[in-house]
Amino acid sequence: MGHYAAAKDVVIVNETFLPQEDVWRRWASAAKLLVDRAASLTTLALDEARQAHHVVALELSEASSILRQWMARLVQIVSDSM
Repeated sequence: MGHYAAAKDVVIVNETFLPQEDVWRRWASAAKLLVDRAASLTTLALDEARQAHHVVALELSEASSILRQWMARLVQIVSDSM
């Protein structure tokens, strides 16, 4: 009698707490869609970060060039005044 009751309890727990095949498929499909969406958004974010990095690098390069020109002019002005 104890084994039958235990087996019956297992069936009840299975039906109550474990998702049925149809429910499991829907959950798995929804989870896959979420993972795919997260991967897509991550890819887009990485691309935007790379573009921002490129823009910052260009700005830094341009600022460095301007500073070098100003330094050269300043050196020229100082050397001319001596």
